[in-house]
Amino acid sequence: MSFSPFVPSPTLTLLPRGNLLLQSQTFDNASWTKTASMAVTANSTQDPYGLTTADTITRSATTAQTISQAVAKASAAQVYTLSLYAKAGTGNFVAIGLQGASSANRADACFNVSTGVISTAASTGGGFSGASATISGPTNGLYLLTLTATSDASASIKALISTSTVTQAVDGTGSGASSTGFIWGAQLEPYAQASGYAATVAAADAGIWAGVNALNVMPRLPGQSAVYHKAPLWSAKVARATSGRERRTAYWPYPLWQFEIALNVLRQAASPAELTKLWEFFNLAAGQFGPWLFVDLADCQLTSTAAGQLMNTATGGFTGDGATTLFQFTRPLNSFVEPVYGVYQPVVLDNGAPTAATLTFNANGTVSFSVAPANGHALTWFGYYYFLCRFSQDDLTADQIVSQLYGAQSLKFTSIRP
Repeated sequence: MSFSPFVPSPTLTLLPRGNLLLQSQTFDNASWTKTASMAVTANSTQDPYGLTTADTITRSATTAQTISQAVAKASAAQVYTLSLYAKAGTGNFVAIGLQGASSANRADACFNVSTGVISTAASTGGGFSGASATISGPTNGLYLLTLTATSDASASIKALISTSTVTQAVDGTGSGASSTGFIWGAQLEPYAQASGYAATVAAADAGIWAGVNALNVMPRLPGQSAVYHKAPLWSAKVARATSGRERRTAYWPYPLWQFEIALNVLRQAASPAELTKLWEFFNLAAGQFGPWLFVDLADCQLTSTAAGQLMNTATGGFTGDGATTLFQFTRPLNSFVEPVYGVYQPVVLDNGAPTAATLTFNANGTVSFSVAPANGHALTWFGYYYFLCRFSQDDLTADQIVSQLYGAQSLKFTSIRP
């Protein structure tokens, strides 16, 4: 049975909540509509990770020129946030916008991506309202731009991007006849704040809280204590002779991780009812029986500057051998390395560059290469990972504190191996 993901409030975490746009960093793709000869040059400069995957957009005339993508939505007003990484080319300004049923229903903002300021404040027209914009960074020269607004009630919403030599609306006409800008990582979310970037290709992304490989993610509820217990567990046998000498045997190559969290307050009148949500998750797991995924907010991400390795399933090493195509994701704890059995949004590098092979991400944290990595090539990755877990108990008691407010026992669970 399916479990509807519980997405925590941005006051708790800004881990990726998903991306409605397709081909989010491949702007020369047909998913993006180019108007009036707006041109895109792929992979022309560094992205925020230091890889050469950011694109150039080039305006060729003073007429309105944009790249855009429309996505379907419910026929009701809703808050959306559009975000984009950008830096200056021959034009210092990048504008982003959201549009609804017509170009009159819109939200706009323009940014000076040379100096890192909002050059034209967020504004709305028609059925849009409540616009705001931010700019932050830069990271590797690219600023993160965001535009948040409440849409009109039409059945679709369009994201638009343009570059310019002057500050203007996304479809303005006052720019010089030719200008360029660099862009990467467009993201559209049905929330009032941008979260971590989620790359997409042919399909929208549902976010880290939706899980992977048909495994549900334990909900991170607002009433959960920030204090929790976590400890590695090993299995070893010690046989001691009468002389005092010992023979010690380690049965596991990697530890299991034991967790205990406190659920201080669970609301039953909230939407969704938090206690019901937790019981739903616990019952779908059938207590200790079913596996699921846990996002440890303090231990769930490898950055591009602290990448993990891919373990060769044939040799146990961390390089290609020219023959093996199946590799295991791992995470480092300084010099100690252990497998992870669930990954989200991994970026795989072959000798420091994005691999040209087609990748298939399998269950249990393994990845298959369409072409075996060359002998001696170092295989690394960065992105997010989960702990594969099960509950350590078959009951979950909640005590009513006052009407519609409950407190629960501490909840204990352990990581498992597939």
